[in-house]
Amino acid sequence: WLLAAMFVAFMLYVLTDKFLNIANSLGLLGLFNNPSELMQLLLNAVLLSLITYLLDKLFSGELFHDIRSMFALFFRLIFVILEIWAFSKLSGMDLKVFLHAIRYYENLINFLCFLCITAVLVYNTFKHKSNAKSAYVFTKIKAFFTVSMVLVFLLYHFFLRGGTKPDAVSVILYYVAPAMMLIDWIFIETKSDICGQEPLIWTALTVGYFVIVFLLSMFGVAILYPMFAYTFIIYVGLIAAVMLIAGYLFYLIDRFIKRR
Repeated sequence: WLLAAMFVAFMLYVLTDKFLNIANSLGLLGLFNNPSELMQLLLNAVLLSLITYLLDKLFSGELFHDIRSMFALFFRLIFVILEIWAFSKLSGMDLKVFLHAIRYYENLINFLCFLCITAVLVYNTFKHKSNAKSAYVFTKIKAFFTVSMVLVFLLYHFFLRGGTKPDAVSVILYYVAPAMMLIDWIFIETKSDICGQEPLIWTALTVGYFVIVFLLSMFGVAILYPMFAYTFIIYVGLIAAVMLIAGYLFYLIDRFIKRR
């Protein structure tokens, strides 16, 4: 219901404001003074729904029936809510700004993680009736995205941050989200699904992204990372090394947990 309400409100705002040139259509209808009030209401409704669901499970005796599934459900819901808030602030609710933002690796990986976790939540809840494990395809994708999030943290903290204090959006996207993906993979996700060649595939995909970015900058199409201009080989070498080391570390952890 909440998703349906968000979709209807968003379409109303887009159709009237962007195409009919009617500013603040929600305010004209006497509903909200601005879109941020609608977003605040929806976030409050989501939190209230979570609390209501938790209380229902608590008093029905089902809360401790599968505590791991409950933890996974709420943990992933928090991740999704944080990502929605961060991207809404980053883009200012503007689609063009959002599309421009996700051209950058650190934002693209965050958005893909958001889509993946959302799909896992929906699939597990309606298919398996439990969030304690994921479908086989999701375990493969999540392992890649988790390793990529480790790279996102390192890339931002050591190269993109530039010695400045990160704002709330940056903290969520480049510190909190990678940590949550890592916790999800270690304590929630199904193990024993990573194959020995997969870290090589992950590394190739990541390096491929940065090669495309470099080529686009050479032709003046889009200069996303100016620091790559003269030291591209060094940066890509470091990125490849991080992906390989992190990937095979995940692989070893996966094998170790499988044996236990």
